[in-house]
Amino acid sequence: MSATPDEPEWRTGISEIRDDVPFLYGYDLLEAADADVDFPAIVLLAFTGRMPTRNESRMANAMLVVSAAHGISPSGALSRILAACGVPIQVSVGGAALSIGDYHGGAGEQLGEALKALDAELGVDAEPGTVAAALVERFTAASERVPGFGHPMHGGGDPRAPMFLGLSDRLGTSGRYCAIGREVERLLSEQKSRPIAMNVNGAICVILSDLGVPPHFMRVFNIVSRSAVLGAMAAEENERERRWRMTASGDDVVYDGPPPRPVPAEWRRADG
Repeated sequence: MSATPDEPEWRTGISEIRDDVPFLYGYDLLEAADADVDFPAIVLLAFTGRMPTRNESRMANAMLVVSAAHGISPSGALSRILAACGVPIQVSVGGAALSIGDYHGGAGEQLGEALKALDAELGVDAEPGTVAAALVERFTAASERVPGFGHPMHGGGDPRAPMFLGLSDRLGTSGRYCAIGREVERLLSEQKSRPIAMNVNGAICVILSDLGVPPHFMRVFNIVSRSAVLGAMAAEENERERRWRMTASGDDVVYDGPPPRPVPAEWRRADG
């Protein structure tokens, strides 16, 4: 539907160019840069429309820094595989970023949406223990794991999560959602009779939630954090490795499908 003379084609309350200067939510970005506003603050501003405090930005910075790399994780492997196909580096980074999903890097969004739904049902003044119990019950009843807790690589607990939560406490950015996350840890550990700790995505989710970031930005935050290293992975693949990388060597693949079998007779050539 095309715009009418009285209706503009594009509308946004986010950014504009005023006298050749870029503005974000009303803030002159040249002035912000000159005032030493850092990039994590701009990320939070983009997500919330509010200029964060220095401590809030410092918290976001810590999470962006630590989450920038995690070995050759699924997204890193994808960046390298795509690079080995000969595509431009932005395709490697973009394709790898698309892998941030329910089981890799994206559990914070699932947890955030569940917390948002419980806030609507129980009220934002509900006690953390009450919300945590309802959250665990909801996922347990559905025979699903609570997103943001436990980690396949860190059986003894994801060391990034307690570091984030401890720093958030020291910076004064912990609030109701961090308390809910800790209650969920306690309940899951009691239920399973073994420690079930928050992982990096769960910690990022509850901390960002306390900073006023909506759930749909949780995965964007991880993509922002990981993109630079995904680019480095793609560049290294092109510089050091062979072209057209196989996903696994023959010895690493076990075939368990049907055994060799003939093509049905009706498909055979009459002269064959």
